[in-house]
Amino acid sequence: MYFLIIVSALCFSTVLEFLPIENLFIDFRSPQQVINYLYPSSERIADVVYDEKSCMVILEKSKNNYINTYFGTDNNSYKITTVFDYSTESQYDDRYVNLSITHINNSSDYYLCGTYYFGEDIQTIKDTSDSDIKFIPIGVINSKQSSKVYKSYLIYGTINSYTKNYSLEINNQTIVFN
Repeated sequence: MYFLIIVSALCFSTVLEFLPIENLFIDFRSPQQVINYLYPSSERIADVVYDEKSCMVILEKSKNNYINTYFGTDNNSYKITTVFDYSTESQYDDRYVNLSITHINNSSDYYLCGTYYFGEDIQTIKDTSDSDIKFIPIGVINSKQSSKVYKSYLIYGTINSYTKNYSLEINNQTIVFN
């Protein structure tokens, strides 16, 4: 009997981990309120980009260390999301570029986020959807194989009217997602 109670309690707590019960009782009025609730240890919001039914929050965990998270929006309130609320639509990953496109399920919201290492400053950045793509300089990386210095950037933004032939252009270098 004790074994069944312990197993049931573990199963119940595991389910609660993936279903934020707070969404039933708490209306968060801003992304900052959700961040303060989820991460009480002073993560700083570097930027927030909004789409129709969600937003992507860029958090600065420490100097030049960024993560992103997503929140649903509904009637001027923000909701905690789980891994079941969004999915990776497409990725581009090579030696110098690691970008992914995330789709918020049950919406037309798509976000671009990732890192880009380049030997020069970013001068231009545009995509095939005429989106507002932003970037934050992260730091400088010295190559071990050569004397070349690479600048790293966090690239992010919402994607207007995402299509399967989406591509991004940074300083005349085209990145085609598949």
